[in-house]
Amino acid sequence: LLELASLFEEAARARFAPEKLRRLGLLSGAVQAVERARRQIEAAARRLPTSTATPTATATEEALLLATLAAYPDRVARRREPGAAEVVLVGGGSATLDPASVVRSDELLVAVDAEERRGDRRAPGGAPGRASSRVRLASRVTRELLLDVVPEGLAFRTQISWNGEAERVEAVEQLCYGDLVLESSRASAPPPGEVAAALAEAALARGVRAFAPEGAIDRLLARLALAGRCAPASGLAPPSEEELRSALGELCAGRRSFAELREADLVAALLARLPPGGRAQLERLAPERVALGGGRQVRVEYGAGQPPWIASRLQDFFGMARGPSVGGGAEPVTLHLLAPNQRAVQVTADLPGFWGRHYPALRRELSRRYPRHAWPEDPARAAPPARRAPAR
Repeated sequence: LLELASLFEEAARARFAPEKLRRLGLLSGAVQAVERARRQIEAAARRLPTSTATPTATATEEALLLATLAAYPDRVARRREPGAAEVVLVGGGSATLDPASVVRSDELLVAVDAEERRGDRRAPGGAPGRASSRVRLASRVTRELLLDVVPEGLAFRTQISWNGEAERVEAVEQLCYGDLVLESSRASAPPPGEVAAALAEAALARGVRAFAPEGAIDRLLARLALAGRCAPASGLAPPSEEELRSALGELCAGRRSFAELREADLVAALLARLPPGGRAQLERLAPERVALGGGRQVRVEYGAGQPPWIASRLQDFFGMARGPSVGGGAEPVTLHLLAPNQRAVQVTADLPGFWGRHYPALRRELSRRYPRHAWPEDPARAAPPARRAPAR
């Protein structure tokens, strides 16, 4: 726009001589129309109070840029990339700056004159290609001009988004003109509620069980189901899927990433939601571990639709007339009795029956295969093996 104003002034100094207009590439009819408009504006301006100071060339240019922005505040655009011809328009959409434009480096501009062109390429099926806009006439804009002319259009906003690759919430503070982002930087103190909501949305889409050790959630649900079944008065019951999702959502408060969420211990959070005394009741009815004859603590495995079970060496059960039970004694634990090679030689919930019916034959075979191990004739009364020192 300033380039055209400069050409017009040069033509005016030559009194709009046709030869001069041709050399400047200006159309006589258009120039005369602009001259008439200028005289009308000057005549109106003389009736207004004005400064007696002669404006400088810089002041004149700035006044023209300011007036252009005031006339077209809805046509502000920003280059998509520094130096790129493509611009993003306020209100949505994009356009391409005409190659002949002298607005080559300014980030912000006003698209004073734009035309819509339909592309030459045709869409599949022979449909016309998408229309594109080309900015034929532009005027540069600065943030200072926006602040002077349309301060109400500027606003600071915090943009919360999910980075799927990094698995974390990112918060950016943006200076915007309408929906046009002028600048952005990492937000130092984003709204905690919005961050937690974004993390919760991404976490729930991934699934509750992704934020606990494999099988830990279903193991806890099976423990609670067994405890509630064996002692209905305890009030214990497995949470619903909606309750699981609610617990995960609460755990998102104060956190920003999947890594932080996994470290937060979802299983402990679910245990904390049990009624008063519920955790002690759960440990009594469906304990994490049970003790064997030699005092060895063994982890109890729980699963939906199957009895609880443990796996340990056959020798660890020496000295036990009966196997351990859970549910206040109502639910026998299935035993996976392992040979020294850690393979099961028997799976049973009836340890006395195993000692009486199957152990004598197994004893002969095990004594032959593992002669260095003790295989007593009466395992139910035998002394359990000495407890091994924990590995350092």
